[in-house]
Amino acid sequence: MIYMFKNEFLVNSILFKNKIFTLLLGEPFLGFLAILASALTLAPFVFNLNSHTAVILEDLQWFIILIFAIEYIVGFFSAPSKPQFLKNPWRIVDLATVVIPLISLIPGITSMLKSAPLLRLIRIVRVLTLGLRASGLVVKSSVKPEEESEIREPVSVLCLRDDKNFLPENMTWDTFVKSLKTKNFPFSWVNIANPTTDHISELSKILNLDPYAVETHFFKAGYPHIEKTDKMVTIFFWYPQFNSKGIKRSAVSFLITENAFISLSNSNIDLIDEVSKKAKNKAAEKQPFVNRFIYYVLQIIVDRYEQIIGRFENDLRALEEIPVKESSSQFFETTFRIKKELSGIQADVWRLKELTSDLLNLFSDSSEQSSNTMQSLIDDIKDDTEFLYDTAVNIKEGILSLIELHLNVVSFEMNKVMKVLAVVSVLGLIPGVIGGILGMNLLDNPWPFKLTQVTFIIFYGMILCLYIFFVKGWIR
Repeated sequence: MIYMFKNEFLVNSILFKNKIFTLLLGEPFLGFLAILASALTLAPFVFNLNSHTAVILEDLQWFIILIFAIEYIVGFFSAPSKPQFLKNPWRIVDLATVVIPLISLIPGITSMLKSAPLLRLIRIVRVLTLGLRASGLVVKSSVKPEEESEIREPVSVLCLRDDKNFLPENMTWDTFVKSLKTKNFPFSWVNIANPTTDHISELSKILNLDPYAVETHFFKAGYPHIEKTDKMVTIFFWYPQFNSKGIKRSAVSFLITENAFISLSNSNIDLIDEVSKKAKNKAAEKQPFVNRFIYYVLQIIVDRYEQIIGRFENDLRALEEIPVKESSSQFFETTFRIKKELSGIQADVWRLKELTSDLLNLFSDSSEQSSNTMQSLIDDIKDDTEFLYDTAVNIKEGILSLIELHLNVVSFEMNKVMKVLAVVSVLGLIPGVIGGILGMNLLDNPWPFKLTQVTFIIFYGMILCLYIFFVKGWIR
């Protein structure tokens, strides 16, 4: 499990199991130090301090500088990109704030330099900067991990032959273009990952297709669909994969022409590798190549969604084991994240179900035997998608019910606190009213009451109020 602090570095809880370490380098504690450091910096300007107190305050400031230095060092070694970390303007301020005070420790530096206004100003800027960070008032550029950087991966081509081995083969773009221009193209299926508009334009020119139509169904498509024209059939869908952050959905667009079966993907995917494993399945081996491999692709996608929904089901069971009285912000963050991801998966599965219906119409142009076989196979996939959709809906309803239960418990606990405060306020109102009427001092007052009598009335007044609250059920 990885914790990301607002001060931009990662701490692996496996390596640092000590909670004190994460507390000392967490943003709340650093924000507290910022407030404390600013107070220590300004205190000599406000109060007349003796030498002993001044030394204590100086030592405390050096301790805070030590904490800031540790935070910077840990942040540097934890940063995925060291150059980006060093170039970050906020980190430059951090480094200067830690290094400049150390100049005063160099032998030969006079006391005048130690108390220089510039040094004090830099310290004030440092503590104010951390104070603004802690309060969230400053929006700063963070050091992003390398995997999140927007570096475009190069185009890659993976080919598959329709033979007994079904072994994928890598190929460069130039080699693929030259091979595609020949009359006897040796490959039955080609997947092009990370293509640009220039690649698509060149591909469309070779296949005699409209490049705008190809780009539209790949770059601008937002949901699974089938589009059929005179020259090609386009099938677009989302291909789910697991990565370190969870679920990644890659756009995949199939271009089916009279002489080519090509897929485009916006990232490197393992689709051809998975299909090459499925291709040894004899369930659809008598089907035409295109029909057969589209069936394999759909089968893989359904299997992926089944794994994803199965994980969500396990997450729901784990969340149900959490006692309702132990609700925390992390619980609500987790449940809302699962609900959001489930909504996307639910929509994808529903559209995949519609896609299978469209495929049934597409395959109706085949021979009668082939059509009947493919209809049976696609019907099985459609049944699976319907089951997955219903399961996703049930899990989402379970998550919503769990969120509602925990919110109700939190509200109930809050109401209990409010009841206690209401009872205390009413009980305190009794002596307050009597004291306001009789006055705070009973001596030399015209009232014929003694202190013991007033105390007796107040005591039994409180007892009576408590009894009424108990009868009404307000303090049970």
